[in-house]
Amino acid sequence: SESNRSIKLKLQVRSPDHLLVKEGDTIRKGQVIADQIDDRTRLNTQALELQESLKRTQDSVILDPIAPLRIPELSGLPSPNYAAEEAAIEKSRRVLERTTEKAKLQQRMLDLLKTSNGLPEMIEHESIKLGEAIAEAEVSLAEHDLTKGKLIRAQADYQKLQYDNSVNISRAIEEQSRAAQIYQQRIGEAANQKRIKESQVTQLKLQIQSVEDKLSLLAQIKSPYVATIRRIRIIDQVGNYINYELVLSTTSPSPTEITPSPSDSILR
Repeated sequence: SESNRSIKLKLQVRSPDHLLVKEGDTIRKGQVIADQIDDRTRLNTQALELQESLKRTQDSVILDPIAPLRIPELSGLPSPNYAAEEAAIEKSRRVLERTTEKAKLQQRMLDLLKTSNGLPEMIEHESIKLGEAIAEAEVSLAEHDLTKGKLIRAQADYQKLQYDNSVNISRAIEEQSRAAQIYQQRIGEAANQKRIKESQVTQLKLQIQSVEDKLSLLAQIKSPYVATIRRIRIIDQVGNYINYELVLSTTSPSPTEITPSPSDSILR
């Protein structure tokens, strides 16, 4: 078998905690002997949090607004029909004419009896009949006025119905217009929320990529051989960096001193 050889491995770290081995350790080929554990842990945690935020954002649902139901159109009122009222007026008018004429005839008969010196008994009798005819005419006049009043009331009721219907139509149009405005406003709000969501997703992906880029730049020094660490010493400190020298004992053929490439030997 080959004899043991000593190899000096120089590396630079930013903190003593980044050195993962100690004197007397036996290390495998490819084993990590220095790593920026604190930065890697912080960045991995940050990446995990960003991934969770991205998933929550992508899973969030923005519902489109529901279109308002269309209010049925209100039609105008049918033409008024006053046939019944007008028929009643015509009937009461004829009755009034008949009773009025009857009272007039009775008055002429009474006047004739008085001028011809009729018997008192006859004059008294005809006077009573005149009173009855006048009363009947007055009742007919009241009935006629009542039927005309019913027509006027029916016309007023129809005018009120027309007014109420026009108010209902105006209100329906106004409500439909307001519902359409609210619907358009909500469409705009939903579209804006979707734009915000897309922007958030893009920003989170960029942040995740930035963290992954930083992770990829973290130096990780691995042992090139199977060896035992005989000695670890600090050479010097330059700024925020500590230069270490590791003396390895290995049977692998190797130069007596190894300095890893700058990207591997400096833990920034």
